[in-house]
Amino acid sequence: MAEEVILEKASSFMDPFKGVLLTYLIPESCYDELFLNFNFLDVPCLKILLSKGLGIGIILGSVMVKLPQILKMMGAKSGEGLSFQSVLLELLALTGTMAYSITNKFPFSAWGEALFLMLQTVTIGFLIQHYGGRSGRGFLFLIVYFGLLALVLSPVTPMSVVTTLQAFNMPAIIFGRLIQAVTNFRNGHTGQLSAISVFLLFAGSLARIFTSLQETGDALMAFTYVISSACNGIIAMQVLYYWNSSAERKKKKKKKKREKKKMAEVNLLHKGTSFMDPFEGPLLEYLLPQSCSDAFFLRFNFMDGPCLKILLSKCVGTVIILGSMLVKLPQITKLLGAKNAEGVSFLSLLGELLAITGSLAYSVAHSFPFSAWGEALFVMLQTVTVGFLIQHYGGRTGRGVLFVLLYIGVLSVLLSPLAPANVLTAMQASNMPAIIVSRVIQAATNFRNGHTGQLSAATVTILFAGSLARIFTSVQETGDTLLVVTYVVSVACNGLIVAQVLYYWKSTKKFLQRSTCA
Repeated sequence: MAEEVILEKASSFMDPFKGVLLTYLIPESCYDELFLNFNFLDVPCLKILLSKGLGIGIILGSVMVKLPQILKMMGAKSGEGLSFQSVLLELLALTGTMAYSITNKFPFSAWGEALFLMLQTVTIGFLIQHYGGRSGRGFLFLIVYFGLLALVLSPVTPMSVVTTLQAFNMPAIIFGRLIQAVTNFRNGHTGQLSAISVFLLFAGSLARIFTSLQETGDALMAFTYVISSACNGIIAMQVLYYWNSSAERKKKKKKKKREKKKMAEVNLLHKGTSFMDPFEGPLLEYLLPQSCSDAFFLRFNFMDGPCLKILLSKCVGTVIILGSMLVKLPQITKLLGAKNAEGVSFLSLLGELLAITGSLAYSVAHSFPFSAWGEALFVMLQTVTVGFLIQHYGGRTGRGVLFVLLYIGVLSVLLSPLAPANVLTAMQASNMPAIIVSRVIQAATNFRNGHTGQLSAATVTILFAGSLARIFTSVQETGDTLLVVTYVVSVACNGLIVAQVLYYWKSTKKFLQRSTCA
């Protein structure tokens, strides 16, 4: 009996992480086998661990996989080289996979990237239309697609239709990639197609073959990823083949030649060169004006006050934007893991969305630099996802879909030329009461519950730090008083929630333990 008790109380160095491991990566039997019996060569458990790890890696990567493509299009203000027909077929494939997986109740780690890829692919589709001078068609495309998506995900759609959609993925992927390949061949270059996005998609579909077999055992789904890997491989090969033929690269080469001639003429007057010359292009494009580059790297005046402010502001802005891509992922992951949204206020989220949308529309209308407001775009996408999950886990999936459709419609109108400048200014001004009200609602919810529930401490803290840094960058890059005051109010309100997270830390921990046991 004593020996049995000792065996039952066996502990492992991985015990602090046991909850996370059992929730996301391995079953209890594999935990015991790997970390209590130290049998690291247990093949079935290794397969499960590898499959789950790859699945989570693919999902996290999918959040940003098409962002290089979106940023490249926004930077060039062009969709040249991208086929809209190819985007439509890719959307058809993604929608089929998503609907089939949800209907068959496959684990989120087996298909989750389809959700994030769909959102980014829809954005690319809109940008192709927008930069082609067809913004009206772009808005219509968004409304029609999300309407069809809501219908496919609803109980109204028969299982046979969903299975047919998944089976149709193979020809859809083949035709979609062939259209893009033919477009590249006809152009003799890959245009605005992002090499990073192409290679990430290829690697992801390759890894999905293994995870599909391991987690779903569904031959139809696994074969779809085999086809997807082959087709993405063709586009990846074209990217390499046409690497030096891209129209953009030709323009850059011509521009560099002109700049070299000018520099040669300048160098005749002064022979100043710098160890930073190889990085001059990116520095001038993203961080410093020419005068500051000369002050720092030709005259070595590293104490130039105005230039230091510009450099610090640009660097902080870039870091905030990069961080914003993941700022709400802890919150999203927490909701998905717990399968409930208790403690997260939907009314507070609506107020936050109003504030984010106001800043986004106001900044775009005033042509402020992307480094001064770019995080609003990524935080908005993640906030909409959180809003949908609150409704979904509250048993109101229909309302969640309606919320997403309505929001996209309103956002489309605000970003179009139809929105008057005074309306956008009024929206930005209303940000302050919107932020205050949303945070007060969340604070009241926390106070009433006596804990912060599923509210993510990491997300709240990052939002607080980001709004604090934005005060400086807004003063430096825009000089807009309204924008600066908005961020000051945001800091105060986010600080209140951070204080509550710290105050209710122990009671929240107890609540989460009770929820897990239940």
